[in-house]
Amino acid sequence: AADDATSQTQEELDKAIEKMDEGYKKSDVASLFRKIIEHPMFDNFIMACIAFNSGLMITSHHEPARWYVTFSSGAEDFFTIVFIVEFVLKHLGLGVIGYWKSSWNRLDGFIVISSVVDRASQVAREP
Repeated sequence: AADDATSQTQEELDKAIEKMDEGYKKSDVASLFRKIIEHPMFDNFIMACIAFNSGLMITSHHEPARWYVTFSSGAEDFFTIVFIVEFVLKHLGLGVIGYWKSSWNRLDGFIVISSVVDRASQVAREP
């Protein structure tokens, strides 16, 4: 009986969250952010960042020159910030549930969260 009550409570909570998310997606704020994230220039910019970031990752090598380490570190920070901004804008435009319904967004979200955790652990290890 307790499991049935818990299950029913969870279903009610899920419905309430989905209703709230649907209401948000109809708002002017969400509409504004959807216009931004659905604009072809936004998508092209993100794709270019993905391509450049991928190129940077595949050029990583053993004992790189000091300039390469400095450049790649700065570029990595730049791309991480770009992808965090994309993550936030998509949440604001699609709503939380709308964002996480997409398989591509789940992959992107996992990568962004992993990047933030990785960067935070790097900062924590710095003297």
